Amino acid sequence: SLIFALTGLASEEDKDLTFESGVDGFLTKPVSLKMLEKVLKKWSDKNEQSSENSSVGSSNSSSNSSGVST
Repeated sequence: SLIFALTGLASEEDKDLTFESGVDGFLTKPVSLKMLEKVLKKWSDKNEQSSENSSVGSSNSSSNSSGVST
């Protein structure tokens, strides 16, 4: 799951605290729906690529643990 903070006026300290709490992104209002769509698509694509890389890595490690060298 992606977590984005949408807020009004925010200081740099507020932004830092937001990221420390585990959010993935931070947008200051007003935010257009086009901008929000663009940001969410970017993160979604990034997440899909990360999932694909994790799958490849786990299949490689399982073949190496079988004792077969490549």
